[in-house]
Amino acid sequence: MTPLQGEMTLSFLERIADRYGLAVRSLLSTVTEAAGQQDVSELYRAIVRCS
Repeated sequence: MTPLQGEMTLSFLERIADRYGLAVRSLLSTVTEAAGQQDVSELYRAIVRCS
């Protein structure tokens, strides 16, 4: 899956999460946990601010 032309980050993450039946927050939690990071809420807020 690739971002659509002009698509914002949050929209792209929502499409990925929806594909796997997850909420964006759950998707981010899974990704950051695998990367050894724990601050999902800060990452989520940063993405929302940029979108």
